[in-house]
Amino acid sequence: MTRALVSGLVMVLAACRGEWHFTDDAGGAPVCPIAACLAPLVCSAALNRCVECTSDDSCPAQQPRCEVARGRCVECLASSDCGAGRVCEREATHVCVPTCTDDSDCPGVPCRDVDVGRVCDACASPVWCPGTAGTPRCEEHRRACVACTEDDHCTGALGQCDRRVGACVECVDSRDCAAGSFCVGSVCRAR
Repeated sequence: MTRALVSGLVMVLAACRGEWHFTDDAGGAPVCPIAACLAPLVCSAALNRCVECTSDDSCPAQQPRCEVARGRCVECLASSDCGAGRVCEREATHVCVPTCTDDSDCPGVPCRDVDVGRVCDACASPVWCPGTAGTPRCEEHRRACVACTEDDHCTGALGQCDRRVGACVECVDSRDCAAGSFCVGSVCRAR
C-alpha cells in the first residue's frame, strides 16, 4: 500500500463511530487489516470487524471464554466451564449460575427447575428483587437480582446496561462512546 492510501484509510477509520467493518476496494471479500484494531481489540476476519476476541487467548480471567460467533469474551460456553455447583446459562448471558438441591441451599429464595437445571430462583417472587439494595431488577435468564435489565434502568456516566452481567456501565460497545473513542472493558477509551 502506498503511504497516501494508508493515511486515507486511517482518516476514514478515525471518522467512523462504532464498530469497524472492512471490505476490499472492489467490494469483494472482506479484508480485515490487523493494524487497524486498537489493543486490546483484535481483528476478526470472519466477522469483518474489530472484536474483543477470536479465541480464548484474548479473554481476561473473569470472562475466560471467547464466544467466537459474536467476538466477545464470556464467563462460560458450557457448564463444564463453571465450577462445582454451577451451570452455564448459555443462550442469553453465558454466565455461571449456582445450582441447588432444595430450598435450604438458597438463602431466602426458592430452589426451582429452570431451563439450565435447578437453581436458586430470586425471580420467584415479585417482591424479592425490589427489596435488594443496588440490584432491584429480576434478570430472568439467570434467575438473579441485578442492577439493570435495560438501558432505562441506568443513568449518568453509567448510562448503559450490560445485559450480560446486569450492571450499569459506561459502554457496552463502541457505539456508546464519543467519536474517536472505543469501548474496552465497559469503559470508553480514546484512541
